[in-house]
Amino acid sequence: MTGDTLVGDESTYFKVDSNKAAEDIINDFNTNINVRHQTIDDFYREGWDDGVTHGNTLWRAATFADMPYGLDISRIDQRTILEDWTLRKGFRCWLQTPTRQPSQEARTREEHYAMVQSGASIAIPSSNLMDSSTIIIPDDANSTIHVQMFSQPPVASAMLLMSYKIWILYFMRKYSEKMWSPPLIGFVGDTKNNYVPYSIAERQEEIDKISNDLSKLRNFSSMGTMGYNRVENPLKESAKSSEYFVNTLKYLNEEIMFSLLSSMGIRSQGGTFEATSSVIKEGLNYSLMGERRKLDNCLLHFYVKCLLPFNGITTVVEKDILPVHSQSSKPIPSEVMKSILMGVESGIFASQKEAREIAAQAFPILSNTPSDNGGWVPAVMKLKQQGAPGGSTTSSGNWPKKA
Repeated sequence: MTGDTLVGDESTYFKVDSNKAAEDIINDFNTNINVRHQTIDDFYREGWDDGVTHGNTLWRAATFADMPYGLDISRIDQRTILEDWTLRKGFRCWLQTPTRQPSQEARTREEHYAMVQSGASIAIPSSNLMDSSTIIIPDDANSTIHVQMFSQPPVASAMLLMSYKIWILYFMRKYSEKMWSPPLIGFVGDTKNNYVPYSIAERQEEIDKISNDLSKLRNFSSMGTMGYNRVENPLKESAKSSEYFVNTLKYLNEEIMFSLLSSMGIRSQGGTFEATSSVIKEGLNYSLMGERRKLDNCLLHFYVKCLLPFNGITTVVEKDILPVHSQSSKPIPSEVMKSILMGVESGIFASQKEAREIAAQAFPILSNTPSDNGGWVPAVMKLKQQGAPGGSTTSSGNWPKKA
């Protein structure tokens, strides 16, 4: 869900200053970035997922003749790679341990399908394949897109809590019947009425009967017994012990969410709900925009150093490309209209067009309607009657200037 918030409700568009051909190449490529038909939105979402879990994301760039612009970028699983660098010069590369022998990798779609059908394609890593030759992935714009999003993954601060939660769930599953359901004891005979089976055979028969009834009670929650036999629960309060597990899980859930949010610079709620909620929302929004900017910068570097030169364009630099994202948060209509009313009353708008463009943020349909219907706004009509500075309009739709 956070990844979708990072992307927004519309795909990112990249504008290129004074180069329409480069702009078309970038945005067409973004609609199909690899042979799995992923889009640039998937790059942002999966990049965010990797960042939260591993602190960074790594994508490899390769040439593919079947792709429209000859290039393909695909995510590399962080669990298969190890970063290596030199201390003095800072040269860096990644070492990847493949789960298949290179000879078992298909070169074409048809070959891959044929291998799957014949059973030659191994989908599950095998121990004899884990010792395969290591793949060296260079740190180069023509080979990789690497984004360092966090110095420490946000999940790291919650890892102990999540492990503890998993252990509790395992314990609950294994011992739920023993710990949650109190023990039941069946008594043969009735001391109050002085009835007790005295013979050994009769006593054993009654014990066997009530034992069988107790097993039915455990399985079917009902049983029947004679009046001189009874069933008691010696630990009537023991069932409440299950509440400790449930309360602990609730507490762990809260602490896990707190750890994840606090690792992104957000505090826990408290005080006035509206004010605190606004602070948390703005803090999360700023954090997401900062991480999105990191992804943007690495994409721009890839476009300028790899994608565009590969397609014959070498004159574009990174500052010529502008990412245009959809709004991460939508304005609240009531707040927008209050702001417009305050602007009208203070006479800061030069024309209806300015007010309507602002109102279109909350009501997009206004951008498709003419701007000569200011009288539809009751507040404006009232201001017209009062002769306020911003209250009446001229035939051209402009607010009259204050005398």
